[in-house]
Amino acid sequence: MKETKRLLSEDNKFHVIELNLEGRVSMTAFVTRLLKQLPEQTGKSLLQRWTQLPFLPEALTEAIKRFSDGKAGGGKADDSLFMEFWAQLAEAVEKQVLESDKTIVFFFDELPYFCDNQIEAGVTPDTIDTFLATLRRWRQAGIPMAIAGSIGIREIARQHGLEMDHLNDLVSVTIPPLEDDDAKDMLRALAAGFELDWWSDELADAVIATTADTFPSFLQRAMIEIESEDARTPEAVAAALKGTYRREFEISFFEQFSKRLKHYGDEEPTARKILSTLAARNPCDVGALAEAAKETGMDDDAIQNLLIALEQDAFIATDPETREAVFAYKVVETWWRSRP
Repeated sequence: MKETKRLLSEDNKFHVIELNLEGRVSMTAFVTRLLKQLPEQTGKSLLQRWTQLPFLPEALTEAIKRFSDGKAGGGKADDSLFMEFWAQLAEAVEKQVLESDKTIVFFFDELPYFCDNQIEAGVTPDTIDTFLATLRRWRQAGIPMAIAGSIGIREIARQHGLEMDHLNDLVSVTIPPLEDDDAKDMLRALAAGFELDWWSDELADAVIATTADTFPSFLQRAMIEIESEDARTPEAVAAALKGTYRREFEISFFEQFSKRLKHYGDEEPTARKILSTLAARNPCDVGALAEAAKETGMDDDAIQNLLIALEQDAFIATDPETREAVFAYKVVETWWRSRP
């Protein structure tokens, strides 16, 4: 998303708004970030349009005026008002954005967590449905949008009984790790950037064999460690990537997978049964995973929904022709085998 933002920003026809919704972002904070990133005149015109909306409660009108004066929101009271009247406010956003001289593009990072956290804070699923419906309306009106999340938004919808139709226009994109040849090309380019004239394909093979996975960011971090340790042999590379490098993955990625798994609540034991069965037979027929899941007492429909959720959340990947399942990524398998 960041690279797409960079490319679009080079074209003067586009204005990219990137909203990172990770953590407990309140509705007031969402509105604040939105207004801050809109083109200046668009933001001013939007606030003016909001103040002219009919039937808004006086407290919400006052909150909007505070934004107009550059002041902070009023806490939970404002959060509730912005969420309750979001449909009307969002319609005004749509009209103002479409009137902008530039094409405004929305990037929402961790939108699934935002919706989940709002519900945990007491917002009703119906209100979140309204929020998601307005985002769909923006897309249908022609506002370009990308949504990213470390957990699947459809799984959040399933857990809370949200309306799935609000998501059916989304095109799912999963970014794969690099193939080995592409990974070697990237490592070669990174080595040239570090001026490592002793770099070789043998060392690249050692990186690929040792690193948690071949995503570009993983390889970049690995090369920083290799350069720092002056690791000039395959053995030295392997040693360099088992110290600080491995601990970083334990904290950032592995813990994230564990937290993601806990998101399944009462279904977590069945999810663990599926993953342990897959680890024993990888690859494994999907039917065999379903049979193993039945041992926990879950019914067939719930098992099928859970298998879909595990795939959408990038724990497993299924071949649609052979119906064989594997771990979605090397790093997921490494996490599972390190702390089953």
